[in-house]
Amino acid sequence: MLRLEIVEENDQKPVSSQQYIAFMAQLDKLKAQYADVVGRLSKLEQICGHKVSLEPQEDELVELESDLTVEEVKKEISAYLDIHKNARTSDIIFDLGIDPELVVEALNSLEEAGLVEGREISAAQKK
Repeated sequence: MLRLEIVEENDQKPVSSQQYIAFMAQLDKLKAQYADVVGRLSKLEQICGHKVSLEPQEDELVELESDLTVEEVKKEISAYLDIHKNARTSDIIFDLGIDPELVVEALNSLEEAGLVEGREISAAQKK
């Protein structure tokens, strides 16, 4: 059996050729998923008219949008939920950067209109 000697700077154990092939297959799968996410973000940008970045953000305070109307927030949330069908309220707040009170108000309005369905999540799902 061929054994590849791939050793990182942190002095990890060498990996076998089977492990290397499995790793590369997983890496190819992740690249495809990343390309899919980029495509979805592009669609979201077109719908919402906002630029979305995949670049990691430095630890800093996020300024939340609070000058939007509930109607504007409802439109943004609807577009977001078209792509993220099972999004949590926290996902919407974080990803769209909208004030939590506005998001909750908009979601309540959308739920009353029968356009979204709120569900309780179990402790196991929160992890």
